[in-house]
Amino acid sequence: MIFRLVFYICLALFSTDSQSDVDAWPLATAVTAKGVFSQVLTDSSGATLVETRGTFSTVKPDLYRWEIESPDRQLLLLNGDGFWQWDKDLDIVILRDRPNLEDLPLARIWEGNSGHAGSIGLSDTALPSGIERITLIATAADTIEIRLTDALDQETFISLRLIESSNLSPSDFTFAFPDGAEFYNESSTAAPSITLETTP
Repeated sequence: MIFRLVFYICLALFSTDSQSDVDAWPLATAVTAKGVFSQVLTDSSGATLVETRGTFSTVKPDLYRWEIESPDRQLLLLNGDGFWQWDKDLDIVILRDRPNLEDLPLARIWEGNSGHAGSIGLSDTALPSGIERITLIATAADTIEIRLTDALDQETFISLRLIESSNLSPSDFTFAFPDGAEFYNESSTAAPSITLETTP
């Protein structure tokens, strides 16, 4: 389930430079991005299976932070050390190997262009296994909507609302290990040295 979240969301992505052309792609010149997201997974009949909300940030091309605030609380962080998952409710941290960026549908958002009404559809052989189609639509200068359809005809709809991100830097994507959390290293390399984060 967590890899589904990473592959279908993980991290996201934009700058909020003002746009004089309503059809201009929000990421046309962006190198950083942050904002809030909502994500809904529906089955083939349209029934809602999972709905999540939270915040995201990213520095192009390969640093991503996706923080789920409801219904549960989780942090997904992709940095140079690997892919970190912190389940805040269970207080468990897992480190896994970094997925390939070409397997992350959201990483394609950087490549968006204006197109017709700010929409592009992707249905080529480069799509990750199990994904039939990705559609990106810029509905406003600060909003991008993503629809992913998988092989089971389930649809993931993600709405990203961008906010000012000029103060983001790579140092914002260092994982601060929560004091007292259980740690599981499922990566293929030795765990990096960690910085302890003390919770008041």
